[in-house]
Amino acid sequence: MNIQKSLKDAVDIALLKEPVMNKIALDKGALIPALMIVGAAGLICALGAYVFPTHVGFITYRPSMAFVLEQAVITFALGVAFLYLTGYLAERFFGSKVNMQAFVAVMGHANIVSVIGFISSLSAISGIWGLVILWNFLTKVAKMEPKNVIILMVIDVVIVIFGASAYAGSMMMGI
Repeated sequence: MNIQKSLKDAVDIALLKEPVMNKIALDKGALIPALMIVGAAGLICALGAYVFPTHVGFITYRPSMAFVLEQAVITFALGVAFLYLTGYLAERFFGSKVNMQAFVAVMGHANIVSVIGFISSLSAISGIWGLVILWNFLTKVAKMEPKNVIILMVIDVVIVIFGASAYAGSMMMGI
């Protein structure tokens, strides 16, 4: 496993290079580096909340390092679960020509874009670009019909909104 090569592939996927997406989709060894990228990106984003604390009026909130690590672990677990769920849905119900593992490998590499969430005000940009990457991957590499991609993306957005709301609610309740 060559980390430097995997990071270059991740950046190329983020730049929408279809040949690299195809290469990663066919590479059985690409899954572990993809999961490592998901984990590292989650840790980097969580550290961003520590490095750039939130300011509300005269109050500054800087999370503890334990909270940062907790957020990194939760982000990794939910991110991986979400990738597998989306890959499963794409393969089983929406006609994807790539299997679930190939989906996770490619979109896990694509998760490199989320590192710009290190500065929380830029997180939305990474989310929007992630949808652009997903669209390109599913229409060009996975050969899915555009209407099926749209339906899958709507399902993904609903899952993210519902999941974020449930998570925020559990945090407020101290669960």
